[in-house]
Amino acid sequence: MKKLATFIVFVINLCFTFNLYASTNVTFLRDAHVPGEVIIVFKPNVSIFTINKIVSEIGGDLKKRINLPKGKICRIVFPEKKQQILQNTIDKIKTNDRYSDKIIVVEPNFKRYAQIKNEITTFSQSNDIFFSYQWGYFNIDGNFPMIPSSSTSTVAVIDTGVDYTHPDLIGKVIKGPDYINADNDPMDDMGHGTHVAGIIAAKANNGIGIAGIAWNSKILAIKALGADGSGTSFDIVQAIIYAANNTSVKIVNMSLGGTYSYAEEIAVDYLVNTKGKLLVAAAGNSGNNEPLYPAGFSIQYPNRVIAVAAHSDNNCKASFSNYGTWVSISAPGDNIISTFPISIMDYVYLSGTSMATPFVSAAAALAWSQYPTMTNDQIGQLIITKTSPTPLLRDGSCWPDDGSTFGRLSLANLLENTTITTEDFGIIYGIAMDAETGLPLSGATVTTKLGTAITGKDIVPIYGATVNPYNQDIFYEYFGLFSIIARDAGTNQILTITKNKYASYSNNFDIINNFIYAGFIPIPPSKPYYWLTITWSPKYTGTASYDSYLFADYLDDSKDTLIYYDWPGSFYLEPYARLLWDSDSPSNPLQTNSETIRISKILSGVTYHYFIEDWKTGDGSNEWANSGIRAYIWKWSGTKPVLLNVINPPSGQRGRYWYIGYIIGGTFNLTNTIFDID
Repeated sequence: MKKLATFIVFVINLCFTFNLYASTNVTFLRDAHVPGEVIIVFKPNVSIFTINKIVSEIGGDLKKRINLPKGKICRIVFPEKKQQILQNTIDKIKTNDRYSDKIIVVEPNFKRYAQIKNEITTFSQSNDIFFSYQWGYFNIDGNFPMIPSSSTSTVAVIDTGVDYTHPDLIGKVIKGPDYINADNDPMDDMGHGTHVAGIIAAKANNGIGIAGIAWNSKILAIKALGADGSGTSFDIVQAIIYAANNTSVKIVNMSLGGTYSYAEEIAVDYLVNTKGKLLVAAAGNSGNNEPLYPAGFSIQYPNRVIAVAAHSDNNCKASFSNYGTWVSISAPGDNIISTFPISIMDYVYLSGTSMATPFVSAAAALAWSQYPTMTNDQIGQLIITKTSPTPLLRDGSCWPDDGSTFGRLSLANLLENTTITTEDFGIIYGIAMDAETGLPLSGATVTTKLGTAITGKDIVPIYGATVNPYNQDIFYEYFGLFSIIARDAGTNQILTITKNKYASYSNNFDIINNFIYAGFIPIPPSKPYYWLTITWSPKYTGTASYDSYLFADYLDDSKDTLIYYDWPGSFYLEPYARLLWDSDSPSNPLQTNSETIRISKILSGVTYHYFIEDWKTGDGSNEWANSGIRAYIWKWSGTKPVLLNVINPPSGQRGRYWYIGYIIGGTFNLTNTIFDID
């Protein structure tokens, strides 16, 4: 794995019209609507004949009708596009007594807008992953809970579409309708929807990009916003109804908004009451306490509609975020990295309540997977009430002191049966490496157990981080770094690392209320015979540099062979041993602090001596303990290697060479001594 590429950060103004975004630095016309169009909601019992008759009388053209239990929503187009003339037409309809028993409401076809700021911080694409830059992942305790292993819920994303060809989203996206182009190809031509989808469900542990919060989830992509980030309330209504009628969908993400619309309200009512879905919507980017819709429907439909505000990495309100007693919860929304259409940039940072909303949608998907019998009301209540145990600071500076009581999203509390306190867990972290390649053992499962009860779980990433749960600061990050915040902290917990076609690692640790380092652990594939690996701390900055040696001592001295950096050996020639890499000439970062010698066949009458040289410090070296070097001895058991020894250098000894032990007759014999050669 290459070192993290130096990334290029630059800010660009998007070349869209100013009505693209609802943010503090963009004028957002709350009453903007589609010229020459209105939405009329007829009462449920009004016939299509009567509807057509009324539309004809007012000089309009009925373009589409949606039948709902609480009304028939009709999109009407007029030839006259001037606002004042259209308003006069609306007023006449509202004041005509002949229509009062047939029409519930007449309203403009309002515009809806993606809730992002009008600037992007771009991120240069490389083969490295960007997990360590996902501050929001750690802020919501994404590394804490045991993520449900079964398929989680499908989340409908009503947005600008989704780039379903993106490498982090391939196979994750179900194609829904495109109401902008009137087809069934919801390809994202703006980027907003792809960014939202990545936060929810980007693939994890695939060696590229980011990790979604609910990476087992599927995304139903519904395109109702165009390339300029805007759409109409009628198209939004259509999208809501489509999501409501899709049986695989449980959660609907709407990172968009605008003014109140009655047509939209009865569509939301159908979604959350008739069909039992959960709606998660952006609170808006105007920096005030005015409700933005559909998030504002959290007032009418508490728990079933969740209004999401945004906070920054200090847990204070993002400058642009709306707030108020109508808001349900806050989630990370400032400088969030996620997927973007590959035709543009692959990965970018965006800010907005649009970015905060999918964190909550993903949390809902995980919660519904863990509690599959719950209703939307119960899941919503769970999300809103089981927030971070640390209240938001409402001092008028961090957050307004306005009587609001909503909290900050916390997966740790959401997915646990009881509220988590700092005394309930301990933190164990370490590095898992493929002993054959020197690459991270990505995809391996790491588990902690107290007795038979699983206390924590993680998946080894390409690049990972461990986070301080008290303040969400990154404590340590590196390649192959796993991190478990184990419930029920206690002594003598068992840490296991498993991966198909590899040896299994198991060791006991006292996981207490602190950071416990499990080590830099090499795990070999299921191949014979001996695997001899040294690792030392990547944090080490002292003088030592190490070389591994295997001396094959034959009865016939003429056949004696030394395996080392200048003669790495071969599996096809005696003594059937090979140095797999030299730490002084690494091809990836983990190889800088490790070396492996593999013996593929044990020869009768040959003694294999295994020792290490600190060639840089030289004679009298006392760096052995300081560097954290350890030797791992694995031996073939018939089906896979088993760990015989984890060996630390002896304390109090100084010297250039560490003689670890020797193998004779297939048996490893420990010597563990340090010496100089006179």
